[in-house]
Amino acid sequence: MRTAEQLVSEHRASMAVGCSIEKLNYDIFHQIFHLFNDDDEEQLLEMPVILSHVCRRWRHYVPDIPTLWSHAGFYGARKYQNWEKQRTFLERSRNKPLDLIIDGGKESRTSLYYDEVEEVLLLVKPYIHRWRSIKVHLPFEAMQIIGKQLRAETATPLEELVLRTWGVLFSGLTRGCRVFEQGFPNLTTWITSVQLLPRSLILPYMPGLRLLHIGDDDEMSRFCNITTGDILYILTRCSQVETLRLLIYEPRILKNPTQRMQTPILLPNLSSLRLHSLFRSDASQVWRYIKAPCLTSIEADLITSYVLPLVASYNPFPGLQALRLGPLFGLRSLQEDLFGLELSVAQNAFSNLSSLVDLTLSLQH
Repeated sequence: MRTAEQLVSEHRASMAVGCSIEKLNYDIFHQIFHLFNDDDEEQLLEMPVILSHVCRRWRHYVPDIPTLWSHAGFYGARKYQNWEKQRTFLERSRNKPLDLIIDGGKESRTSLYYDEVEEVLLLVKPYIHRWRSIKVHLPFEAMQIIGKQLRAETATPLEELVLRTWGVLFSGLTRGCRVFEQGFPNLTTWITSVQLLPRSLILPYMPGLRLLHIGDDDEMSRFCNITTGDILYILTRCSQVETLRLLIYEPRILKNPTQRMQTPILLPNLSSLRLHSLFRSDASQVWRYIKAPCLTSIEADLITSYVLPLVASYNPFPGLQALRLGPLFGLRSLQEDLFGLELSVAQNAFSNLSSLVDLTLSLQH
């Protein structure tokens, strides 16, 4: 057994040789830092600063690794955040794709003022040719500034677009927020509050879109002028979508959907569908025009309104494996929604779902 003196001597000898991490060259450090990823967006913004304070060598390496600086976030008013720090991030990202966040915050004390929104856009717009994702969460009136500044732009490399709002004014319902009207050909994820979709909607074709989410998980989606015809039109612009979520409370009913729709919409890759709070007439129109042979998962609150009666007559979803049903918005419980549904209809519906392996019934909202 080694004595304490021997252990101390061995430790000093190893220190004389030098720590093994000190032998790593720049390329190895670059690869290690390049692999760093974190779902916490605010943590991503802090990580380059943290790494650069570990030691002298890391402080020398970190500024020269542009992938570490490719995330810039603006949270709240200028006086609560060092915007020059974000300018440094943008400059050090060099030619790498950028991920941007503009979050005004719902607290009026710290929220971005309208002139500050313009300042943020002036800061980030020179890098628009490198935007990979942009997530914006601002009051409805401030979103108009976003639309004004970005309407005529083309976001060629953009892959993810998230636009959220609150504080909708009834006078602004028809305006929406038009962005990137020249197109975003590489977009794969589009998430938007329904109030930001303008009337007379005209969209470029989005062949790469895989996830489309329209609406919010609250009653804010009531205040909109979108019609079911608009919904169907949007789907014609992203026929390769795989995940579709429509959370739209009381859309305006399009009396004659064939004004915009002539043939069914084939969504060959659609596997997951979430529909909430569409009225029976709206749901009927959506189901009538959507053809989704690969659909495996449905979450809906349209039990008596359409889902079960539809499946009872014939099964348009032969591959359906997961079904989650809840009460229609405005009803107190699932029991109230199921009241009046004939037992034979429910029995026929579930017997037709031969591939179903996961059934969830949500009793209340």
